[in-house]
Amino acid sequence: QAETADDETRERAIAAAGMVKAADLLASEYTLVITNVPYLGRGRQDDLLKDHLERHFDDGKADLATAFLLRCLELGSSGGCSVMVTPQNWLFLTSYKRLRLGLLKRHRWDLVARLGPGAFEGIGGHVVNVALPVLSATRPDEAATISGIDVSRATSASEKARELSGVDSGHFVLIPQAEQLSNPDAIITFERRGTSGLLGNYA
Repeated sequence: QAETADDETRERAIAAAGMVKAADLLASEYTLVITNVPYLGRGRQDDLLKDHLERHFDDGKADLATAFLLRCLELGSSGGCSVMVTPQNWLFLTSYKRLRLGLLKRHRWDLVARLGPGAFEGIGGHVVNVALPVLSATRPDEAATISGIDVSRATSASEKARELSGVDSGHFVLIPQAEQLSNPDAIITFERRGTSGLLGNYA
């Protein structure tokens, strides 16, 4: 019928088929989810989007990127893995404290790579500091460790790629995941805390 219908009817039929396919994809579970999430801070979201994120992804509502992070983890099957290019700021800003606490308690963090600015070739415009978290849909046990690497000081995408692939270069650090919960505001850091007090206790 769509083939013999007018152009408008045919376009509606194609759109409907696309929506059915999208619904099928979004209702499935996946072993691996890989994506570069969209970025849009809460101040630039319209009311409809704000309301949706507040109702369904409250811990990640401060940015569309962190809401997508939560949604991608929902798409993962038990033991599935999500790899995302995200802004770096959710790893340390106070406004994302609840998000970090929830993710640290409910998911195993396999890797966090701080890519910094200039991580992609051919992308101009404003500078975005990005990170590459790899999270699994598995509850962490007491022995869970996070592999961390920081290549943000590298100035080009190719230099960052070389540093990321240099496993024997000593750039990777292993940090117990449970220790991140005891950091102020549960910020994600590659530094091991010493026994002395925090500067914030005195300043």
